[in-house]
Amino acid sequence: MTSTGALRNTANMANMATPWFRIFPPEEIAEDPEFIGESGVKNMPDRGAPAIAYFMLMFTVNLMKKIVLETNRNDPTYDPSAKFKPILDSLNMRSKYLYTPERNLSIDESLVGTRARSVMTQYIPSKSHKFGIKLWMLVESISGYLIHSTVYRGRRFDPVPDGELQSSMVVKSLLNVSCLFDKGYHVFCDSFFSSLSLASELLLNRTFMTGTLNPELRPDEYVFMRRQETLVCAYRQNKRKPVRLVSTFCKAGVSPRGKPTAIESYSKNMGGVDRNDMFTAFYNDERKTVKMWKKIMFNLFKDS
Repeated sequence: MTSTGALRNTANMANMATPWFRIFPPEEIAEDPEFIGESGVKNMPDRGAPAIAYFMLMFTVNLMKKIVLETNRNDPTYDPSAKFKPILDSLNMRSKYLYTPERNLSIDESLVGTRARSVMTQYIPSKSHKFGIKLWMLVESISGYLIHSTVYRGRRFDPVPDGELQSSMVVKSLLNVSCLFDKGYHVFCDSFFSSLSLASELLLNRTFMTGTLNPELRPDEYVFMRRQETLVCAYRQNKRKPVRLVSTFCKAGVSPRGKPTAIESYSKNMGGVDRNDMFTAFYNDERKTVKMWKKIMFNLFKDS
């Protein structure tokens, strides 16, 4: 046994051997050792501070700026997509930087399903979700790779210039921000976007277009018409499937199946956006949320 242990045992025996003795009140109170209670960081203002100091405990300057941004919707600079726009811009930039698309592209709309109360919420009966946020998407036809996408914020925030169609403005804007003009790309789009004037404008920028128009023909009949570089093809496979198509790329010709070659090229390359939606549905990791901007962010991450 060590000397320290022996001394400790001796002290314990001495305490046990000390006899009890009687005391009578009042007993002298021994002074307690000094106690310092540390309450941590003092965030409370002084007792005589004005009311604004107590208000700032809960509402910081940054929080107040965000509240003003969200509630002051009459401000001319208000943007309903401000919460997710930086991420959307970053994803668009990286998509163009990391990959050079093939020649055939397709432009179409996509709907992010949500019933959030927002000025951007659209109702499209033909879509499975019916209600949601509309995205204009430019993708590669074969792979469905997303090149650029923009959010449609409504007429108030995305006005159309006088004398121009919204569909034409969307197509030219997507191609312009993606730096794809004057490179010989071939764009496929449906009847919502296609028009003879748009085909002529894109051709001036060395960009070809093939798209459907509203048709009326007899079954099993096709007609070709050309004006300079613009070809118009009308075809009706049966009574319920009429097709009228405009193209600045395809030539007048009929495939062995009896269909115009322009129609077959359109059918092969138009479904790029639908293919992109199909691929994202394979890895569906959606979560229920009442926040519209979260819904869009999750969808953008999947598309990219």
